[in-house]
Amino acid sequence: RYVVIAARGLPDTRIPARIPPNSVDIEGLFNKKQGVLSFGAYVKDAHVGRGSSIEIYLATRNHSTATIHRVECKLTEEIKWKSSNYSNTDKRVISILNDVELPGILRGKQSKSEVEEWKRSGVD
Repeated sequence: RYVVIAARGLPDTRIPARIPPNSVDIEGLFNKKQGVLSFGAYVKDAHVGRGSSIEIYLATRNHSTATIHRVECKLTEEIKWKSSNYSNTDKRVISILNDVELPGILRGKQSKSEVEEWKRSGVD
């Protein structure tokens, strides 16, 4: 049995969306801490229709001694719906960007002294 859904078009007003910075501890061999990698994202308009494009702004900071070889970005769509007796969730990867160049990410390593200096400064 299929359900037909009639939907209105997307509104003309922009709806910005922001993913606040998230920091992840970087661990090496034997769970040895190597520092922190932080990243966040922003889009000017989260209303994206079929066939239209979206601008995604990414920001990162690498405060670790780990070597970063590449950065990959995945755009995932998740659709959830509920009715009185039924519900469904559908999740799919829409696009994958391989080897993304990001400002604030240092490819290669920082020295231990640079990471220690960053920790002492308390600045993110």
